[in-house]
Amino acid sequence: MSLDILIVDENPLALTALIAALTAAGHSTTGVPSFREGIRALTTTVPALLICSVRLGPFNGLHLLMRGRAEHAGLPAILMGPPSDVVALEARALGAAVYLTQPIDLEALTAAVAELGEASGDAGSGLDVGDLPIVLEG
Repeated sequence: MSLDILIVDENPLALTALIAALTAAGHSTTGVPSFREGIRALTTTVPALLICSVRLGPFNGLHLLMRGRAEHAGLPAILMGPPSDVVALEARALGAAVYLTQPIDLEALTAAVAELGEASGDAGSGLDVGDLPIVLEG
């Protein structure tokens, strides 16, 4: 299933790689390099999936996740960050379906997105990510 994905990562090389991998997998992607631009994108579009880095300058991906889910209830998200059980659990508590450690394994990311897409198709009008696992890679 093809998804409209918003990707937020302040690392331009990582952002380019994420966009390329997910576009090659058949998804429509919009990539932005900052928290501020991520907020702007979330107020003007409704993505099917948010993928963001935990590290986003003075704010972080957890803040973006909270804002995104406030704008779009139930917005599924994948957060990417350092190996940290604490951050992974906090991401999950805030509604992230998956937490991947950086540097990102693009195959693991693509598989997680495919799983979310399948869950979305099974759910019909909404995606319930409550039973999807946190994936720690790296």
